[in-house]
Amino acid sequence: MPILMAIGTLVGRIFAQLGTYVTVEVAKWSASRAMILFLLGIVLPVLLYNIACNIVHGMMEATTMLAEYALEGQTGGSGTFGLSLEFVGFAGWICNQIYLPEAFSSYLAAIQVRFIMGLIPGLK
Repeated sequence: MPILMAIGTLVGRIFAQLGTYVTVEVAKWSASRAMILFLLGIVLPVLLYNIACNIVHGMMEATTMLAEYALEGQTGGSGTFGLSLEFVGFAGWICNQIYLPEAFSSYLAAIQVRFIMGLIPGLK
């Protein structure tokens, strides 16, 4: 009888260790997937949005400088370029009114979630 109890205790401890190991591995896998989801679903769209804004801002600045340079030659050096600056401001206001930056960010986030869902096995 004591031998059976010893064997039962040994088997119980082995399965307890195995259960602990499996639990830790599942927790590690879940944490890594959560981190990937956070980075690709939240951080990456914000970074892409900021990069796109910087590119557009640089293009607008370069265009404005080029147009002002061209106007200086035509107007004899006055360099007034108010109409284009107002148009850019108005276009920016229109974009904010139709929530274009938020829509762009949501669209990129949806693309990232779709990509991440493709990485999870069994969801294809």
